[in-house]
Amino acid sequence: MSNDMAALMPPKRRRILEATLRQDLASFITRVFSVTNPGTKYIPSWHIDIIAEYLNACTRGEIHKLIINLPPRAMKSLCVSVAWPAWLLGHDPSRRIIAASYAQAISIKHSLDCRLVVQSNWYRSLFPYTLLTKDQNQKAKFQTTARGYRLASSVGGSVTGEGAQVKEADLMAGLYDFAEIEIFKVNYTDLSQGTLKLRRGWIGEVSVNKGQFVAEVRGLMQALSQTIGELYSPSCRASLGDSRCKIAMEPYTRTGSITSVTDNTRFADSTRVEAAGYFTFGKITFTSGANNGLSMEVKEYVPGKITLALPMPFAVVVGDTYSMTAGCDKTIETCIVRFANAVNFRGEPHVPGTDRMLQTAGTRTEW
Repeated sequence: MSNDMAALMPPKRRRILEATLRQDLASFITRVFSVTNPGTKYIPSWHIDIIAEYLNACTRGEIHKLIINLPPRAMKSLCVSVAWPAWLLGHDPSRRIIAASYAQAISIKHSLDCRLVVQSNWYRSLFPYTLLTKDQNQKAKFQTTARGYRLASSVGGSVTGEGAQVKEADLMAGLYDFAEIEIFKVNYTDLSQGTLKLRRGWIGEVSVNKGQFVAEVRGLMQALSQTIGELYSPSCRASLGDSRCKIAMEPYTRTGSITSVTDNTRFADSTRVEAAGYFTFGKITFTSGANNGLSMEVKEYVPGKITLALPMPFAVVVGDTYSMTAGCDKTIETCIVRFANAVNFRGEPHVPGTDRMLQTAGTRTEW
């Protein structure tokens, strides 16, 4: 539909059309096709609806890795590299998007098509708050007044210093812990030839050091440096409640709700009356609120007050509900007194340690 035809619509019908284009990505893709391919007839197909559905899931964060395998000229690039970035910027002008292709010329074409959409009158009518700046409106990169942008890159291109939409909250929530990294080449003219793997590895646990996120990249050799089997130790090597510990956790699990908050690490439940240390080294799992489904280790517990080992990634507020399990410091004393489970203790508390081996006649206290 041309801009002129939309302008001739009755106001009520035009508002319905604009609302549909704002809310339905598949319809938005159809409109983008008419802008980037004028004079070409659009033939509706179910696969466009499927692509839009999966891209919506990516937008919501439900899918983190998506591969779309379709024959050439099936509108993959238009959906993913042209329509979707424009859609994202329309709903959030501060988004930072990097779109890469196998060749810079193709990447630039997609960037120009996307910019053509964003600068069109009908798009501005849909998303009036998404405006491009004049000082950063180039072929390879255009930027919004909200500091969001779309950057075009390609194989061998550089994106150093450009921050895509990897959010701090996602890193803190552990979404990228142990993510797999694979670098490979393909023959774009014949994808049936498969891939030529160049490198493969994993991201280790992402940590925070002096205000910066640090990720360890682990290669295949990492597996060879791991301990095979077990070493004896005075502390228990089982995890509380696992198949070796054999403790049923239901009797040691409590539920409640937050009654006061100091910060995302310290908060209180005034109804908790268990003895000090009961939940120390235990685990709290939120069952409502922004942290729903997320867990964290309890660093310290005194009656009614809870301190976590690390802050929760999202705000903890009064009224958030949780379940919390008792803690275990992995000593034989706790195993006996709190859990009556010495028969399943997976440590060797009575094996002499280094201090016993280094004793002399002058330092020995027992004979």
